[in-house]
Parts: sequence; structure tokens; C-alpha cells
Amino acid sequence: MVEYQGLGDVHLVARGSLMRPLLNGGMLARPGGLRLSDLTELTRAHIRALFRPSDVETAERVLASRCGRGLPGLGGRATGNLERSQSAAVRVSAGRLQDLNEAIALAELDWRDLLVAADFAEDPSAHTRWQPRAFDDEVLNHWLAGGAVPGVAFSHNELVTVTAPLSEARPASVISLEALEPEPRYLVELSSGADLMAFQRHLNRID
Repeated sequence: MVEYQGLGDVHLVARGSLMRPLLNGGMLARPGGLRLSDLTELTRAHIRALFRPSDVETAERVLASRCGRGLPGLGGRATGNLERSQSAAVRVSAGRLQDLNEAIALAELDWRDLLVAADFAEDPSAHTRWQPRAFDDEVLNHWLAGGAVPGVAFSHNELVTVTAPLSEARPASVISLEALEPEPRYLVELSSGADLMAFQRHLNRID
């Protein structure tokens, strides 16, 4: 099992499922809430940039169904904040359907928390300048071969210390790069042998 650091939580998942998104869109969408017109062209462009072509339609339907004008707390602040919230959900999802589901679940509690997770909270137009960084096998293989990936600070097998979500810093080794959005995310192996998913901001290089 692997500890997975999601939106403020730690989850246990089977290692083999880390790169496998939930493909059954019906498990994610909310019946009766679908309004594809709630998706702007910018939101659609963000979806196409991050998701696999085979997942784009499902991602659009899920976003329109669960992160549309009926989003709790959005009220009459509609179009600008709607697009902003949807872009935030796409960014936090990192192009994975299961993570999109988790991002929207956060928005359903408080859409402003989702903006914070996506780093869109301070600037109302930040989502319009965001350039999505797609993560796929080509990027992963380039990184595994020692190639540089913009914004990625750690390399394969590099020794690091992990500061969160653990109670104290612990040494680890970087096993894999798992995502680029909203920041690089890695699978690391702790000295105990346990595996952990951690964001780049929670890792420090061991000199």
C-alpha cells in the first residue's frame, strides 16, 4: 500500500492504481445537473491540455454536472468565479478523473478552498494566465532518463527529507514523478520501506 497525499488528506492506495484514473464517468457525475453550457472555451481548453483524449468528454461532463452554477456558495457571483473554480478543479486534478472528483468534492464544501489549492485565490485572473503542464509517459520517461523537466526540482533516486504530512522530517528516496499540476508531485520511499506521495514543497534535498 502507498500513502497518497491528496487535498489535505492522506489516503492509502494500491501502488498499481496510482496512475490509473477512474474511467466510469457515471460514478462521478451527478444526474440531472449537467449543463455543458456552463463550461467556457477557456475551461474546455484547460481540460484538453491536461486530460487524455479518451477522458476529455467524461471530464467535461463531470465538471459541468458537479462544478457548475449550482456549486454551493457561488450564488450570483457567477461567470467569472465559475470559470475560475472550474479551472482550479482542472488544475488540482492534474489530468486524472479520480482527482477531479476529489477537487470538486472540496469545491462543494467551499469553492474558495479549491482556489487556494490551485493557487488561484489571490489573483482573480490568475486562471486566465495559467499554462497547463500535461503529464504523460513521454514526460515521465524523459525524467527517468535524467532529463530536465521545467519546474521539477528532484531527480530519480535522489535522496530527500520529507516534511509533510509526517509529524517529523524523515529521509526518503524519490521513486517516481507522478504529476506536474498544481505543482510537481512525487512517489518517495521512506527509510522504513513505506511509500508516500508528496508535493515538491514538502521535500528537501539532502546535501
